[in-house]
Amino acid sequence: MSEILAGPFLIASLALCVAGIAKLRSPRPAAQALAVAGLPSHPQLVRAFAAYELALGGYAALSTSTVAAVAVAATYAGFAGLTLALHRRRASCGCFGAEGAPASPAQSAISAVLAATGAATAIWHAHGLSWIVSRPPATVLALAFGVGGAVFALVVAYSELPAAWSAWSAR
Repeated sequence: MSEILAGPFLIASLALCVAGIAKLRSPRPAAQALAVAGLPSHPQLVRAFAAYELALGGYAALSTSTVAAVAVAATYAGFAGLTLALHRRRASCGCFGAEGAPASPAQSAISAVLAATGAATAIWHAHGLSWIVSRPPATVLALAFGVGGAVFALVVAYSELPAAWSAWSAR
């Protein structure tokens, strides 16, 4: 089970890093989303949370400890709930530092799956980045491309899927 969870948990961890960097660069869309949800929404609070995302993502990618896995699970569970609340209010999530279409149930489902990945890792202890890089070079290269592509696809799913879904469902 450790081998099966290594890739998905690394993807979940690195997606937190990407989101954290994006919010550090552009906190306003996420601050607006938090305000719509009735939560504290100062851009400096968003930047502080973005730093947490970046630190947690990096730590989780390197350690896969139970504490990191539980924190990843809790963070994504919070995102799942927040995106559902934003969906009801037809507001954008600002997840990756950009304004976009209103949040969607698909974003919430993605976050729930990533939360489940964190929970599974807390139970079954996925291998970490050090295990991945200790594989043969061709395997490391294939995994690097696969994980990188999956993180990119995850970011696209969060940021572009809501607009595509709303355009398609409006017909």
